[in-house]
Amino acid sequence: MSETRSRILAKAGELFAERGYHGTSTRDIAEAVGIRQPSLYNHFATKQHILAAMIDCDLIPSIERLERALALDGPVAPRLHAYIQASVAATLTLPFDAGGLFGDPVVSRLYSAAPLAEPDLSAQAARVGRRYDLESQLISAGITGNELVAALDDIRAATAGLLFSTLRDRALGKRVPEGRGVHIADFVLRAALVDGSRFAEVTAEGTRLLPLIA
Repeated sequence: MSETRSRILAKAGELFAERGYHGTSTRDIAEAVGIRQPSLYNHFATKQHILAAMIDCDLIPSIERLERALALDGPVAPRLHAYIQASVAATLTLPFDAGGLFGDPVVSRLYSAAPLAEPDLSAQAARVGRRYDLESQLISAGITGNELVAALDDIRAATAGLLFSTLRDRALGKRVPEGRGVHIADFVLRAALVDGSRFAEVTAEGTRLLPLIA
């Protein structure tokens, strides 16, 4: 990704967080970046394309991580632990204010699978569905194998809620502790494991698997 493209995403994230998607224009973004509006169009044809690119920065790598986690052999719990670690770390390094972006009504509707309105984010909605299906496959395999408690939606909601809370804290200027991804993965797995005595084994194996999934 070019430096200018990254700066556009970063400044767009700030403006979307401050004014909302509908309250921000491409002229506003260009001025914030310090380029002319026609120059912005060399990188993104429309404001919708900027938003779609930002969402895809989250969704596409997340789907790829899930596909790698599902392709690995062995117990599910360590793979889930590694996936959560990797996802938190990746989201915290996105080139824009992810907390502000996910709080925008347009984006929150997309991620909650609510009916879409303008802008057209149908490709991103399909990716949200794909990620949901892959997460369900991974967690359900752990439930079927008696590794994880039968609470698929709770496991998913706990992970998403803790991640969003972290992003919101960062957006508010609060310090995000180092190793936050590990802390969230540990919290979720501690609650989700059927056999709590396996916690140390699962987290150690999850850390070992991290490079294969991240």
